[in-house]
Amino acid sequence: MAEWARTPLALIASAIVLVAGCRSATDASSDRQPGNGPLTHVEYPSSVSVEAVTTHGETSADSVFLSVRFRNTGSAAATVQHGACSTAIWLYRRGAESGPPAWDSERVEGFCILPLHVAELAPGASYDLSAPPLSRARLRAEVPAGSYEVFVVINRWGDSSRSTPRFIVLPAGEITVGLTN
Repeated sequence: MAEWARTPLALIASAIVLVAGCRSATDASSDRQPGNGPLTHVEYPSSVSVEAVTTHGETSADSVFLSVRFRNTGSAAATVQHGACSTAIWLYRRGAESGPPAWDSERVEGFCILPLHVAELAPGASYDLSAPPLSRARLRAEVPAGSYEVFVVINRWGDSSRSTPRFIVLPAGEITVGLTN
């Protein structure tokens, strides 16, 4: 990495601001095309609700952490099962009503180990499935300046059929990538 890119001024000039919080699942309300889905799927019963959760790194200002929170809203215990690569992150340019994501975490090459993770949730209990960290430096290098809507995606197997996967797209706030004056 070039020495100038490590200076605080370069970090300030290429600021990324995330305005986010917890939001509930939503269906796509536009003609946006989906990105690449997660490599593995998630299984959970209809008594479990899901939402995206966004936090900022305590030890690294460069990272934003996204996760999917599973909450058992039922009156009986519920099981959540997933593989290691069960989330994806998509960024769409703010205001874009069509087209593919401007950035897709699953476009990068890599590998995935395939252990099965199982969480047993008592009524009212929750469990967080972490997505890969969103690196400010990586985004500065891979997307043009602008505002983006952030979505965390899981691939859920249908309740009635194990042969019908579907994407659950969870809004996770907005991120602005660009120069500040």
